[in-house]
Amino acid sequence: MEKITFSKFESIMFEYNRRFPEKQDTAQITGVIVFKPENWPGEAYTEQQRSYRVSNANRCFQAGKIANSMVGNCLDGKDLGVRLDWYKWAVDYCYMD
Repeated sequence: MEKITFSKFESIMFEYNRRFPEKQDTAQITGVIVFKPENWPGEAYTEQQRSYRVSNANRCFQAGKIANSMVGNCLDGKDLGVRLDWYKWAVDYCYMD
């Protein structure tokens, strides 16, 4: 696993959707965003509990879309379909899977 910044992660998703616009509405590539533990003071969440898988099909990775939603599923399997763009969680790192 190669750790990358959110900026790089975002660039990869945008570039994929730019190159393959016909595939941008279906999950073709996915990656994981790991949020910093400091987002939850007083709580001790594992790395898995702080990690959410997202795909290129999220509107936030598609140029020219009115909506900018980002929905992800927690790797622990408990929080599915979370609107990550509604939270102001700081990102620790990302990786493509």
